[in-house]
Amino acid sequence: MANPAEYWYGQGFVKFLCSLRNTGRWNPPSNRLAIISGSTPYSIVIANAMAGVATQFGWVVSYGPEIVSTSRTEWRDIIAEANATDPAAVANTHFYAVDLAHFQRQFMERPSNSLVYLQYGAMHQSFSEIAGSDAVG
Repeated sequence: MANPAEYWYGQGFVKFLCSLRNTGRWNPPSNRLAIISGSTPYSIVIANAMAGVATQFGWVVSYGPEIVSTSRTEWRDIIAEANATDPAAVANTHFYAVDLAHFQRQFMERPSNSLVYLQYGAMHQSFSEIAGSDAVG
């Protein structure tokens, strides 16, 4: 048994958004996606896969993929740039739990009407400990 290649995570995310939309479980406010990527190959492959299939499924990449340096705890400028495009979803493919916790806390300071997707790191206990109540929902 093996894990799938990173590419499929990106394409799978876009298909998941479509499933939510098409079944009525989510009514996106637009067809725009904001994609933020860490600077590791893992993150970049996933972000590029999202961007590469978005139009095939009726989405427009309104921001990114914006590659940010890693490690990173200051996200406010990136979040503001992404939110300025009024995305229905914001995907962050950076995967370090501590960095993503800071992203989530800073996103919640001025949240947009967007579904937020965080790649992998949000599953770790350190993410929940740092993000606290900003990780709920």
